[in-house]
Amino acid sequence: ANSTFSRGGRVLRRVEYYEMLSCWDYEGKLESQHWSLAQRRTIAELRLANPPGKIIRHFVFHACSLFDLTDDGPADETTNGEAGLTADVKYSPLELNVETRAVAARADDAEVDLSQWALPDESAEVAHARVVLRRFAVRWWAHYQTRQARKWLEDNADTVGRADAEGVEDCLRRCHATTYWSWNRGSRLMFWKFPPEWLADARDGIPFWHSCPPPKGFRRNPPAISRSAEIEMRKKIFRLRFRWYLEPGAVSLLTPRFAVVKAMVDGEVVDIRLIMDCKKSGLNATLVTPGFMLPTIQDAEDMVIKWLDRPLAAYLSDGSPILDYSLQLVYIVSVQVDIDVGEMFHNYRAHLSARKYLGVRCIETKNDGSVENETYMRSSVLVFGCSSSPYQAGQGQSRILDICKGDRHDDSNPWQWDRVHLNLPFSRNYDPSLPRILLIRKDGELATREATYVDDIRIGARGMVRGRSASKYLKSRMNSLGNQADDRKSYPPSTSPGPWKGNLIGTATPFPMKSTTGKKWSRFRAGLTYILERAKTPGVIETAELRKIAGLGVHLTEIYQYSRPYLKGFFNALEAFRDGRDLEGWALGSTMESAKLLELEDAGTAKAREGYPILTRISDELVDHTKALLVLFVNEEPLVVPIRPTDRNKLRYYGGDASAEGFYSTTQYPDGHVESREGLWDERFAEGGSNLREAQNQVNHLLGEVKAGKHDGCELWCVTDNAVWSSVWHKGMSSAKHLFKLVLELKQECLQHEVYLHLFHISGNRMIATGIDGLSRGNQDGGIAVGYDLRKFVPVDRGAFDLGGPRLEKWCRSWMGDDFTPPLTPEGWFSKGHQPGVHLWAPPPGAALGALKQLAQSRQKRPETVTHVFICQRILWSEEWRTRFEKEVDVWFFLHPGSVWTHDMFEPLLVGISFPTRRTKPWMVRHQRNEVVEAGHALSKMSKNCHVQVGDYLRKLWTCQRPLPPLPSSLLC
Repeated sequence: ANSTFSRGGRVLRRVEYYEMLSCWDYEGKLESQHWSLAQRRTIAELRLANPPGKIIRHFVFHACSLFDLTDDGPADETTNGEAGLTADVKYSPLELNVETRAVAARADDAEVDLSQWALPDESAEVAHARVVLRRFAVRWWAHYQTRQARKWLEDNADTVGRADAEGVEDCLRRCHATTYWSWNRGSRLMFWKFPPEWLADARDGIPFWHSCPPPKGFRRNPPAISRSAEIEMRKKIFRLRFRWYLEPGAVSLLTPRFAVVKAMVDGEVVDIRLIMDCKKSGLNATLVTPGFMLPTIQDAEDMVIKWLDRPLAAYLSDGSPILDYSLQLVYIVSVQVDIDVGEMFHNYRAHLSARKYLGVRCIETKNDGSVENETYMRSSVLVFGCSSSPYQAGQGQSRILDICKGDRHDDSNPWQWDRVHLNLPFSRNYDPSLPRILLIRKDGELATREATYVDDIRIGARGMVRGRSASKYLKSRMNSLGNQADDRKSYPPSTSPGPWKGNLIGTATPFPMKSTTGKKWSRFRAGLTYILERAKTPGVIETAELRKIAGLGVHLTEIYQYSRPYLKGFFNALEAFRDGRDLEGWALGSTMESAKLLELEDAGTAKAREGYPILTRISDELVDHTKALLVLFVNEEPLVVPIRPTDRNKLRYYGGDASAEGFYSTTQYPDGHVESREGLWDERFAEGGSNLREAQNQVNHLLGEVKAGKHDGCELWCVTDNAVWSSVWHKGMSSAKHLFKLVLELKQECLQHEVYLHLFHISGNRMIATGIDGLSRGNQDGGIAVGYDLRKFVPVDRGAFDLGGPRLEKWCRSWMGDDFTPPLTPEGWFSKGHQPGVHLWAPPPGAALGALKQLAQSRQKRPETVTHVFICQRILWSEEWRTRFEKEVDVWFFLHPGSVWTHDMFEPLLVGISFPTRRTKPWMVRHQRNEVVEAGHALSKMSKNCHVQVGDYLRKLWTCQRPLPPLPSSLLC
C-alpha cells in the first residue's frame, strides 16, 4: 500500500476485512464494519468457495500473458451472416444492355425531343399524322376545360364573385392559346378544381407576412456587362409581358433586376434566368417567411430497391431469401422518371396586396441611339429573388401533387398504395437491403412515390410500364390544373437517369448505386487543395471562395455521409468573426443551409461574400478537416457506392463498454451467434481518461475487424454510452489527435469495405441493463451474459406508446382534453396526418425521421389547420432526427423518467408541439423565441420532479399560445 512515512513510498500491511470485500466487489462492504466475527467468517467462507468471475479473469489474463508472446493473427471468418462486397455478387449479362445517359440543362425555348413518342424507323407521313392529331387533341382539351369552367360558374352562381368570374376568363384565354407542348401565353391555376380550403389561395395567391411596412422607391437597374446582355434581359421582360405575367397598376416599389446563367452548352451560355433583386429594393428585409423542408438524396434512395424475382410483399413473407442473379430470370426493376415544372414561380399568383411592391421597369429598345422610353408595370405572379417565393411556390406545388396523385385506394390509380411496412433495425425481421419505410400496393409490389426538389420531380416506380403510366397520370393532371408539366425537360423511365439535385442514382445493376457528377467531384477536390495551399501562406482565404467550397461539400456529403462531420471546421472558421461564438460552433445548421443555396444558385463572388468579411483566417481545425476530406476524396474519379447491403444477412449489432479494470465488446450476427472480446487494461494504457480509453479501444477493435474483412458489405449498428466516441464519429471533434486519426482511418476502411456503420448513443443505465457494462467488470449475471438477445434491450423498433402504454395515454389526455386522438398508425403518417385536425405522432426511433418528414409536408400544405404533437424516445435523436424535429415543432422539452415515463425506459422522452400558424402577428408560436426557449428549459427541468406539474402547464399552453402562459416562479432564473 502507499505510505507517507516509508522511504520507498510503499509498505506491506494487513488487508482490512472491508477492503477484502471491496476486492471481491461485494455490495455489503460498508455494512460489514458492524458485523460480528462469526458473520464475517461465514461470508468469507462463502466467497472463497465461489470467487467472482472478475478475479478469475484477472488471474487467467496475467497467467496466460506469460506464455502467449505471439501477436494475434487475423480472426477466423464466420459463416454467420457471411460478409462480402457488392461486387462479389454475380450478375447476369442483363445489365450490359442498359444504356446510361447524362441530362444536360435545357433552355426555356428548347425543342421537344419527339423521339420519346415516336416508333422506331417512323416515316414522315406517320410523324405528320401525329402533328395533326396533337393539334386536334389540344383544341378538344381547351374546349373541355371551357365546358367544365362554365358548368362550375353555373352550379355556384349564388356564391361566385367578380374575382371568380375574371379568374375563370383569364384561365380560359390561356388554355385556348396553348399548343400541345407549350403554354404560349403563360398558365394560371384552374382554381375551381381545388378543394374549398385551397380555392382562394390558388385564385388570389397568399399575402406576404411583413415585419414592418415595405419601403417605397424606384431603384435603377444595375448596368449590364454588355449591350447584348442587356438585350437578353429585356427579352425576358417582354416574355413576361407577352405571357400576361405583368400587368398595369399602381407601383410603390420598383425592383431592379439582374441575370444569372441558367444553361450552358460547350461553355457557351444558351439561356439566362432573370432575377428580381428584392433584397436591393429592401422588400426582403421586411418579409417573414416560414421555413420548409426540401427533400434530400435519401428520399430518392428510398424510392428504389434491388432487383427482385417476385413482388416485394411475397419476398418479405418468404423471409427475404438470397437471390442468385447469375440465373437468367425475369426481374422486377426499379426505374426513375424526371418531370420538370415549367415556369415554377410563375405558376402561382402574387396576392393583390403584394403586387405594388413588385414593380418592373419595361424599357422600349431602340438601336438608333435615341432615348429609350420606360414604363412601369407590376408582377401578378411570384418572382425569382423574393424571399417568400420559394415557400409559397413549394406550398402550392405540394398541394397540387396531393390532388394529382388521386385516391390511394383506387385500384386503377398508378399511385395507389395499401399499407405501410416498417423495416426497422433491431427488429427480428429487419432486412438491411431494403428501406426502413415501405409503402406496398394491393398487388404486393412497392408503391410508386415522388420527391420534389423545387421544380424537379423525381418519380420512383417498379418496372418501365408502371413508371410510364405514373408519369403520364401525374403530368396530365398537373396540366389540367394549370400547373405546367414541361415535356421539354421531362424524361422517360430509365434505370440510369441524369442528375437530380446534382446526384446520380442508378438501378441498372441488381443493387442500387449512387454517385455524383465528375464536375462536382473535381471542383471539390480542387477546392480542398486550394485551402491547403492558402494555409501555408498567407494563412487566410477569400471568404466567398471558402463558402462556395463548403456549399459544394454539403451537397457531396449527402452521398458520402462519412465525410459530413469534417465540414464543421469550414463553418467554424467562417463564423469565427461573430461575437459570442463558442468553441462548439455558432448556428452551424443555418450556416450550412445558406452555403448549400450558393451551390444551388451557382452564386457569384459578390453574393457569396454578403454578410461576411472579405477574408477568413484558416484555423488549425479547418486544416485538419480539409486533410481528412482529401483522404476520403482521394480518388480522381467520383466514387460509385452501393446504397444498401445486398441481403438480410449482411447485418451486425455491436456493443462495447469499459470500466476501470477492463473492457468488453460483443458482435451479434443475424442468427443470434455472438462473438466477444474482453480483457484488462495494461497499466500504462490505464493511466488515460476513461472515456478516451474506452473510445480508442472500441475504434481499434472495429478497425481491426473491418480491415480483416469480417464485415465487408455489411450494416453495422454500434451502441455506446461513450460521449467522446460518439462526438468524434459524428462531429469530427477531438483534442486527442491519435483518436481523430483512428476514426478517420476507420471511415476510410468502411468506405473501401462497404461497411455501413451506424453509431448511436444510449444511456449508461441502458448499457448496464444490456449486461455489457457488467461484463467489462467481469460480472456475468445479467443481460446478454445470461443468453438474452441484444436487440431486446434497444427499442429502436418500438414507439413510446408501445412501451409506455396506458400511463402515457392518460397523461396526454390530461392536457390535450377532448382533442386527444390515438397515435397515428404508419398508414396514418401518409394519409390522416395530412388532413386538418389534431394529430399525435409516436413513431419508433428508427422511423422518427421518416415520420417527421411527413409531418413537415402536412404543415406545409395546411399550416393554419393542423396541430401536431410528436412524442419519441431519445434514441437516434442526435444521430438522425434532431435537426428535423427542432425545425418542425414550436415548443419541445425532455420528459425525464418518473411517474408517467417510468425509470425502466432509461432515456427521456422528447415531446414537441407544432401549433397552427395565423395570418396576424405573431404568425407562429416559435416567433416568441425567448419565451419558447425558456418554456422548453423549464418544462425539462420540471419533469425531473413532477410529471403532473408538466401536464398542468401544458393544459394552459394548449388553450392559449399567444402569448405563452407564465411559468411557475420557482423555475424562473
